[in-house]
Amino acid sequence: MFLLAECYDGKLCSWHTYQQKTAARPVTKEYMRLACSHEQRLRADGMAKATINFSICVDSDFLIYLETSGKYEINDVMPRDVAGYFTLDKFTGRKPDSVKAYAYKLKSFLTFLEDTRVVSEKKLSLAVPKVFAKQESLVTVLSDKAANAIKNGSVKPDTGSAARDHAVMLLALRLGIRRSDIFKMTFADIDWKNDSISFIQQKTGVPVTLPLLPDVGNALMEYILNFRPHVQSSTVFLRHYAPYQALAPNYGIAERYLSVFDAEDCPQRGLHILRRTFSTSMLRNNIPRSVISASIDQVLRRAQRGTDAVFYTRFKNKTDNSTS
Repeated sequence: MFLLAECYDGKLCSWHTYQQKTAARPVTKEYMRLACSHEQRLRADGMAKATINFSICVDSDFLIYLETSGKYEINDVMPRDVAGYFTLDKFTGRKPDSVKAYAYKLKSFLTFLEDTRVVSEKKLSLAVPKVFAKQESLVTVLSDKAANAIKNGSVKPDTGSAARDHAVMLLALRLGIRRSDIFKMTFADIDWKNDSISFIQQKTGVPVTLPLLPDVGNALMEYILNFRPHVQSSTVFLRHYAPYQALAPNYGIAERYLSVFDAEDCPQRGLHILRRTFSTSMLRNNIPRSVISASIDQVLRRAQRGTDAVFYTRFKNKTDNSTS
């Protein structure tokens, strides 16, 4: 509707998305200034965009809570006000890890205010709760049947972008790459000659080099050479309808792809279950937890180079020029 309205008014100059709602922000000028100062510090520290957005969301929510409590100056805030924030109804029924994430970001914000001497004499950061009830949950993964079906390419989604979707699924299942890093992958990240993929993780900012396994390389080449839209873009994975641009973060490839499996074989529909399946398979192979949590880096070069390599040889002489 917004796009059509802009088109009707002659204001539509580019394709873009529209925010579904406006983020809540405090109305007090001092509080707005504090939130902006904290955002600038986070940017200067090189924090990821997602981290900054969540931090400012927590900052704003806490400052709005203070406004509704009648506290309009930060130096009027007492430690009991900080602790009282976590007694709000919004935290009732939330998982401990979710509350812990809020606590961590709020403590960071209050520590920033203390370090910059905005808050004097009071250690508000010490009033943030430290202990939350532990929660145990089952880790949901794909069944061996479903995982093997994806690896073998026997899943055939009824879409014109099936080759693209299959390559995306293998990158997550076989290499454990996050959705955000897959969707932002460029041709420069793929080293065909040395059979590797290198990129800087969007979430952590840590550089990673992973092996380009034969089946993953085959799927990538199949998509790039035969099915990828012929447009000038350095991004590997594109939409298959105009405008042919990079996939949005919420693009539901995994949800559609995994819909062919029942709940027993695929308990959840989403790309993250593939990462969990990959990590679980490493645990089964006695890979140390420290290696898995370290983004599954170079040690993965031990991965399969067996019979799959026979099928990969037909792509060995392909260069970056043939994929541009």
